[in-house]
Amino acid sequence: MPFTRAAGGGSFISGALLAKGLIANGVGVLALFPEEGSSVEVFRKNNVPVLISQDFPVVQAFRKTGSESLRPINKITRTSLAASRFLAKQSFDIVHCNDDTIVLPWGIASKSCGIKTVWHVRSGCPGYTDLIRLLLADKIVCISKYVAARFSSRVKAPVLYNPAVKTYQISRTERAALRESIGIPTSAIYLLQVGRDVPYKRASWSISALQALSQIHPEVFLAFIGDFTIGRQQELLAPLPTSLRSNVFFRGWVAEPEPHLAMADILLHPAKGEHFGRLFAEASLMNLPFVATPTGAAPELIAEGFTGVLSTRDTMKSFCHKVLAIFDEIVSRESMAFSPPAWLDPSKNARMYLNLTGEKNDAF
Repeated sequence: MPFTRAAGGGSFISGALLAKGLIANGVGVLALFPEEGSSVEVFRKNNVPVLISQDFPVVQAFRKTGSESLRPINKITRTSLAASRFLAKQSFDIVHCNDDTIVLPWGIASKSCGIKTVWHVRSGCPGYTDLIRLLLADKIVCISKYVAARFSSRVKAPVLYNPAVKTYQISRTERAALRESIGIPTSAIYLLQVGRDVPYKRASWSISALQALSQIHPEVFLAFIGDFTIGRQQELLAPLPTSLRSNVFFRGWVAEPEPHLAMADILLHPAKGEHFGRLFAEASLMNLPFVATPTGAAPELIAEGFTGVLSTRDTMKSFCHKVLAIFDEIVSRESMAFSPPAWLDPSKNARMYLNLTGEKNDAF
């Protein structure tokens, strides 16, 4: 599993859990990173062997304009040559490309060394070099049907959902103590949104949900986990009355978001077109009610009526309406339960992966 960077989000967690499941099924795995970083630690925590090598520079995605599209070619060439030398000295059966950017250099290197390539497709956005990637990849695996729709019907694009594990458990007493430690009263409603501050995450919708819920409950708090600039924070808070602005917290980047999920009453996920959304699975495993929009992979991943619900339409008004509706169910939180599907388990997920790509001793 080669990577072009060592800092990232859910795709690295998913990759580490898949690697862990493969190892549990008797498959040797090596994760190759260009530098130390947060994602390297995720792999190490899951007991996945890691090799750090600076021989493989980061390759940026191709851009629209001709001049910009030529910039990565030098790095792709350097990386593919270095990768060819690396692979020639090893005895790998498969090169698993965990994102779009490494398929070109490592696919070229794999072809030159006679090694099979798996492209693990994690984005539903078509790329300018998709045709070349498809020619280089011996197999592709998509993380959702939404992502698989990136390709034409002529392309065989099997779906393998990302695994997830319940890594954090907390008692009612511990939960109350944690909330008090960050200034959230036990009687309050605590809303949470997790993710980078990018337009499609639509943080302003969570602000609107806070405002709507504050009309019917005396104590409502909202926290954002992710990096938000001071200017962006001020922009989000501007529509709120002054008395409510102090109820919004910007926690910044958090290495371990599980305690925050455990403390929350409702997870808000107003993103549009989420390619997978591992938060859906993680929240469900923790029996945390959440609200998402009917876009991207959400409709195929959420078991409506268990812990997660979808807004009726992809509008802010509909999203806020669902937040108000799920608030009525908070009192019955103990009765909520989620029956995890097989693909959530890393070991079972890995066996599904082996079935999609072939037996481990005769991969293709």
